[in-house]
Amino acid sequence: MSVSSSQAGDNRPQVFINYRKEELRKTFIKSLLPELKRGRIKFFIDDNEEKESRWCLDELHKMKKLAEGNKLVVIPVFVNVTTTDVKHFNGEFGKNFREMCKKYVGQKVRKWREAVEYIADIIGEVWDNLG
Repeated sequence: MSVSSSQAGDNRPQVFINYRKEELRKTFIKSLLPELKRGRIKFFIDDNEEKESRWCLDELHKMKKLAEGNKLVVIPVFVNVTTTDVKHFNGEFGKNFREMCKKYVGQKVRKWREAVEYIADIIGEVWDNLG
């Protein structure tokens, strides 16, 4: 369930999960799902590798707007990436973001960048199974 399509009157917590690497399905996601179910938390998993990241960044922008209006509490979980790399578009994350942005121009890229920076500033969780 994405942020933009929640059912009216259902105010259970919601989680939007987006990932691109199969290793996360076997580690982080496998650990997280039973806890979400136990807590009766609605969740949406975007794990279709064919989808473009554009949709995910649009959803992130919607989350930012809702959070700024105090209509959504966002708790980011950064998996195998540092918050600094996300906020400053460094490392593999930054490289992938810049490559995708080459396909788009102007305000769309600006709002994506602002949304990423905003979310990266929120205190969340960092989960690293690589080190």
